[in-house]
Amino acid sequence: MNPSTPLNSLSTDSLKVSKKNRNKKPHQTHENSIQAYSEIKKEGLIERQADKAIRMLEINQPITNRGLSAISGIEIGAMCRVLFNAKKAGIVKEAYSDRCDITKKTVSYYTLMNWKGNSDAS
Repeated sequence: MNPSTPLNSLSTDSLKVSKKNRNKKPHQTHENSIQAYSEIKKEGLIERQADKAIRMLEINQPITNRGLSAISGIEIGAMCRVLFNAKKAGIVKEAYSDRCDITKKTVSYYTLMNWKGNSDAS
């Protein structure tokens, strides 16, 4: 599927919907979400969040996205966006993954690209 193809122009055959998900509609971003994102971008909030996250990451690396969210005060959803954009820009990398002591789930630890620290999580 071509990423630039509008979802409403696709037939159900081209979507190859599984039996389990046959009655679900493809996800489309709600107009309110698009408008809210546009407004916070104009206000400079996205850039301020990115600057704050990078400063906190530099001091506390390696750190998980939840840890970075907790110390910076940036909501987890926004932190995921910040880290995604920073990875895409080549500023941040996933240094390693390890098991969380609390949740017992595998989590990623983030660092700046130039970080040369010890990746041993123990």
